[in-house]
Amino acid sequence: MPRGFNIGDRVRLREGITDPTYGFGYGWEKQEDIGVVMSLGEYDRALTLRVLFRDGVWVLCIPSEMEVVGESTTESPDGQISCDDCGELFNKEDFTPNLPGICPDCATEYDECDDCGEYYYRSESTLGDRCDNCSENYFRCNSCGDVYHNDDYDGDGSCTSCSEDREGIPIRGYHCPPDLIFHPSRGLPIYFGVELETDNYQELQESAEALSLVDPSEDLFYLCEDGSLGYGFEIISHPCTLKFHQEEFPWRKIIETIKDNGGKSEDTQTCALHVHFSSSFFSKKPNLYRVKLVYLFEKFRAEIASFGRTSSYLLDRSAKKYERTPGSVFNKTAVLKVYEYETRYSRLQAVNLQSTQKTIEIRIFRGTLRVSDVIGSIELVDILARLVKVTSIKELQALRWKDIIKLASNKKYHFVHAILLDREENPRPLREESEEDSTDTLILSFVEAPA
Repeated sequence: MPRGFNIGDRVRLREGITDPTYGFGYGWEKQEDIGVVMSLGEYDRALTLRVLFRDGVWVLCIPSEMEVVGESTTESPDGQISCDDCGELFNKEDFTPNLPGICPDCATEYDECDDCGEYYYRSESTLGDRCDNCSENYFRCNSCGDVYHNDDYDGDGSCTSCSEDREGIPIRGYHCPPDLIFHPSRGLPIYFGVELETDNYQELQESAEALSLVDPSEDLFYLCEDGSLGYGFEIISHPCTLKFHQEEFPWRKIIETIKDNGGKSEDTQTCALHVHFSSSFFSKKPNLYRVKLVYLFEKFRAEIASFGRTSSYLLDRSAKKYERTPGSVFNKTAVLKVYEYETRYSRLQAVNLQSTQKTIEIRIFRGTLRVSDVIGSIELVDILARLVKVTSIKELQALRWKDIIKLASNKKYHFVHAILLDREENPRPLREESEEDSTDTLILSFVEAPA
């Protein structure tokens, strides 16, 4: 806030200011009118005060042209108060009991904690009908999805009941991986890890045991629970180079074993294919490269979804788009943009920047039991990850999908080019997105700034 001003100050024009930069002609008719400072604003790169006058008239004012004439208050000239959450005005008589200062609309986002009785704001960190503090005493089972007291925690992300049911089955608890093994060795620029979700097995234990025989030591991959699956598990690879996935990883044997045991992937609503790659690959300009990568996946969202045979259901559920936010968020530096992506959105975006595994996760591909689709998806991620490091934002603006197809013709890629050509000839229709979601508006405001 500019020096000398506070939220709630009653203000008016300084004496002698007869032609203010903003104000007159926008509903502020008299110099002696008094308004209330409700927030800090910015207009045409100038710092402003957002002042509220009677009858709901908002005016942006230059601080040097204003003076304080009354004590701070959160009450508007019309007797309304500003909501502590959203900042909108509401009649102070309309507040919800036990939530003074919160407007009726925002009050619907609060619940009373079953444990301590305090009111709390619902969020992803709250468990059951409990506040953040009380939720620390509980956990959500990664197997059945129910909430239990910490006394029922079995140490592997599951409740004691699910752990007993899983005893003897070679399926790890969610987020309980073995020590990672890099193939062919550590120290290379970029590795890829794959999560292939499978479901609808006839016999879960027998299927898991059959897959474990493909790699008994878990040196190449392991099986893991996933709460989003009905009767299945995901196959998670250790970090491997693209060439290792193409030539040495036992994808063909894995997929044959899944099919032999009645497992499904593409023919379900639940299964996806997630591709992780090393975040260290972006170490030189980590924030700028992340922003550019998000842009590519937003710009070519329909084409990539068609490539991955992705359904609208999966796009909406677990491969979401980064929607535009109010104000000048896309005019910020790369550091602030990435901060927005990591704090205002969940991990369920098509490009997940919140992975705890030192990776960037691409979540837009549908599950598949085709070796060509698995490796082709890794190859497409490799193309796009490398592209953002050597392409300026202006060049990305001019980039067309046919340019991606041309890059995919490189001989180092085994499957991606043929798949892209097939999708061009036999496109998969996707739901239309409104002009309001257009990426072109986003990109024009990008600024190539220091990472």
